[in-house]
Amino acid sequence: MSKITVRTKAAAGFTLVELLIVLAVLGLISTAVLTKWSTNPSRYDAIAEQLRRDLRYTQALAMAKNVRYRVNLLSTSYWISDNSGNAIAHPAVGTARVNLPGDILLTWNSVLMPNNYIAFDGKGIPHADASSTSSTQAIVVTNASASYVRVLSVSADTGVVSSRLSG
Repeated sequence: MSKITVRTKAAAGFTLVELLIVLAVLGLISTAVLTKWSTNPSRYDAIAEQLRRDLRYTQALAMAKNVRYRVNLLSTSYWISDNSGNAIAHPAVGTARVNLPGDILLTWNSVLMPNNYIAFDGKGIPHADASSTSSTQAIVVTNASASYVRVLSVSADTGVVSSRLSG
């Protein structure tokens, strides 16, 4: 005679082995997704687009308040400030500085931009420092291996920020 076992409500659920198998599968899937995301060019595009929008935001802020505002650049971060260098909270992240992921770098021509910032006056015209006349500026967004290079150009006369993939 065979014995029939019936599960009661108290015995219903998953065993520890079943839970461990599910966790292992989820771990493998998330590793594959994160690896693909970290080298995905659309990730770099998103970072370059955010910087482009922040340049336009700074220009709009300067025009709205009729005072100079600037975007200060470091190779691994940037922030918006008034013309005296007082940082302004970033509207999207809430902190002053936007830190870039470890594999993203910003570069620019230090001759054209000796103080490492682009300032916009009350008319929206870009300047490389407090006294300079307007000139076209370029910021290069690249990954550490230089397999991704996007150039953001700020037009001298209008301050229009354009973006193009290079390489």
